[in-house]
Amino acid sequence: MKNMKYTKSIRFKILISFIILIFTITATVFSLSYYFTLRIMENNTIAYTQKLVGMLSDQVDNYISYMDNISDTIAADSDVKRFLSGSDNGQEVRERMNAVLSVRSDISSIILFSDDGRVVLDKENQTLNPYANYQETQWYQQAKAADSGYAITSSYVQNIIKDDYRWVISMAKTVRNKDGAPAGVLLIDLNYNVIRDLCVNITLGENGYVFILNSSSMVYHPHQQLIYANIKQEATDVVSRDPRTAFTTRNDATGRYYTVETSQKSGWKVAGTYDLKEILTYRRMVNNTYIVLFLVFLAIGFFISQKLSSMLTKPMNQLIAGMRRAEQGAFDTKVNITTEDEIGRLASVFNTMLSHIDELVEKNKEELENKRKSELKALQAQINPHFLYNTLDSIVWMAEMEKSQDVVEMTLALSNLFRSSISDQNELVPLETELKNIESYLTIQKYRYADKLNFKIDIPGELYGCLVIKLMLQPLVENAIYHGIKEKNGPGMVVISGFDAGADFILNVEDDGTGMTKEQIRSLLDANSEPAAGGRHSSGIGVKNVDKRIKLYFGEEYGLTYSSEPGRGTRVMILLPKTGTKEGDA
Repeated sequence: MKNMKYTKSIRFKILISFIILIFTITATVFSLSYYFTLRIMENNTIAYTQKLVGMLSDQVDNYISYMDNISDTIAADSDVKRFLSGSDNGQEVRERMNAVLSVRSDISSIILFSDDGRVVLDKENQTLNPYANYQETQWYQQAKAADSGYAITSSYVQNIIKDDYRWVISMAKTVRNKDGAPAGVLLIDLNYNVIRDLCVNITLGENGYVFILNSSSMVYHPHQQLIYANIKQEATDVVSRDPRTAFTTRNDATGRYYTVETSQKSGWKVAGTYDLKEILTYRRMVNNTYIVLFLVFLAIGFFISQKLSSMLTKPMNQLIAGMRRAEQGAFDTKVNITTEDEIGRLASVFNTMLSHIDELVEKNKEELENKRKSELKALQAQINPHFLYNTLDSIVWMAEMEKSQDVVEMTLALSNLFRSSISDQNELVPLETELKNIESYLTIQKYRYADKLNFKIDIPGELYGCLVIKLMLQPLVENAIYHGIKEKNGPGMVVISGFDAGADFILNVEDDGTGMTKEQIRSLLDANSEPAAGGRHSSGIGVKNVDKRIKLYFGEEYGLTYSSEPGRGTRVMILLPKTGTKEGDA
């Protein structure tokens, strides 16, 4: 029975499987895999190159077809025909050209030549180069010979326009007047960078590249200047003389493979080439790799089959036991598996996962507790007894002075302020509600301090619907008044402003009071520190509590930022999201 149980174990099955694999793999894997790997590698290289070259040829054809359509559109324009017939001065033709140039950055210039010697340039301030005879140019003669078709050149520096020498590819075609007779040539200079960018984006191995030839010269080559200087040689005869429209050939003289396709629209030869040495290098790498694998299998194969079966089963059992403990809620479980195989990595991921789960559970508990305490503190600190006493004292004084209107306004502001403070609204309220609350608070303070205090609220209306923490602004304004404006000689100003910041928005509370030192600013928002000498602290909800509540609801990236200098006032910036609360809050 014991032997029967052993034969059903994973260890026994692994051992038998490895013994069988050792004999079969060592006998066949090297020869077959090596052969097919080389064939596949070479075929894939050729197929990949053919595909890229074919795609590039299609892109060139599509681009030239599109340019031909543009030239047809211009040539068929009634203003062009009237100019060629001598009944137009060409101004409307120039406007037509400029309309095309404004939407086609890949076109360098457009020029219309009439057979009677008149010319329309796309810019009024341009003139023809007196030293260049356009009628003797290749593109002009080819266009006249093509009659109804178009002529396209290789890349060259265009010198027709005075003081304007650009590297271009020219497309020219014969145009007809309104009677249908050939009467001129339309020249469109294409930006050379367009063809260059199409070719540069294609890579063939480490040393491969693509280039384009026409019947007589180079259209594009990544080393074009070196070729013109005879520093670099290219087997252009292999590419240009082969009559086939698509082929792949090996050139032993240059040690390179060439894959070529002929563009149907331009007749250009689009060629991709890569170094034979790269294939030979890969072949040697494959050869060496298979030899090493073959020797390794022979040397340690049987040893691995013995050890691996026992090594795998032990950590698997440990991992299963750890999973069972975690299933029962013990997230502090650690599986001590030190192997570097898949089981070891799985155990490491499992331990990390449990650690993160445990941290998240604790963090969630802490956040819920902090939120509960924060909400409790907010409710407990909503009414400031000293503020209420001082306000009522001011109301009594104004009543004795028979300032009935001031008494009414101040009492109404106090009523609105305390109605908002003791309401059972959520802790998140629209910004508009919070602004009404702080306006009531500032109105009361304005009556108390008279000319000593001025205030201004400047918030864009589109931010009024954004959610903010209830009673968020009052402690900040309170600090600005009691620790900034009150201690200042002369009148002071409190400004509450805001602006849109994309997905977020920013509120600023600024005063021109006595300011703070850097040490006071550092201690202001530090939950574990006491206020620095002369520092500010809120007697109500408190600045630290405001910052903590904002981070609790919206995330650690939000909250308060203070900037101040002694004698130059203080600004507190409040960063908040426009999207409201995180999912699950409020």
